[in-house]
Amino acid sequence: MQQVEEFVAGGREHIRAVKEGTFDGYMVPVNALSVRPGFNEAREADPEYPQHIRELADSIKANGFMRHKAIVIAPAADGSLFIQDGHSRYAAVMLANTEGAGIENLPVVQEAKGTTEDDRIFGLITNNNGKRLTPMGEALVIKRLVLRGIEEKEIARRLGYSVTKVSQALTLIAAPEPIRKMVTAGEVSATTAVRTMKQDGVKAVTTLTQAVATAKAQGKTKATPKHIEPAKKAALNSDTTRLDYLISASVTCRKCAAVGEQPEGFVVEDATGFQVAWATTARGAIDNAMSKQ
Repeated sequence: MQQVEEFVAGGREHIRAVKEGTFDGYMVPVNALSVRPGFNEAREADPEYPQHIRELADSIKANGFMRHKAIVIAPAADGSLFIQDGHSRYAAVMLANTEGAGIENLPVVQEAKGTTEDDRIFGLITNNNGKRLTPMGEALVIKRLVLRGIEEKEIARRLGYSVTKVSQALTLIAAPEPIRKMVTAGEVSATTAVRTMKQDGVKAVTTLTQAVATAKAQGKTKATPKHIEPAKKAALNSDTTRLDYLISASVTCRKCAAVGEQPEGFVVEDATGFQVAWATTARGAIDNAMSKQ
């Protein structure tokens, strides 16, 4: 490796000797910057985001804001300066200022001429040089692009992803809420969640929930494929137990409409029509009935 004998502090004359063109950078008041509502939702969906901002704020308080890491902005017709890249650094500055950092101005650069809204949304992934988006965060961005009419193949090309990865992201964002929560919490990987949904269909929620429970019982924080098969067997055994109960107790389970304050769900009844138990799911109703034995 070539050794640099000495750096020249503030040696701008050396840069001027070789520069070609100019770079439009500015210092602007912190309160002159604005955040577009919802634009940064993909990053804010990360449960570790608050801690990330905390760490950045502590760094800024200790070392100041690094001027070479300018915030990218897009001026609006009304004079507002909207942040396009640098939301985390801006949020960290705002937090640091509440704790006495006293940062009044920030370095900014204007986004490239001709930048479109599609470019800005793609940039949420491609321009990310800091903490990467979570799989759920990327899925939110990809869904936003699809809703703008961009084909999956084109999304994959511009992101440098395979079409399969884009398709899996869309499957993930369309998953039932319990599965999305498990992925967001880091209890199961996006890949495992998508694979289980494709294999188990509507039973995927039960399978993954059981897999997470099994992993936690073993002292693990995340369910892996090795926890999936035992979870499927446990679910199957549970269903067999429920079926045996229905037969031996001579009761039936049927779907019922909403009545008064009770929402639509499932009810277990005995031979006389007496309601033994109720729940929002068939399994839940049967389990409630079994618990009363």
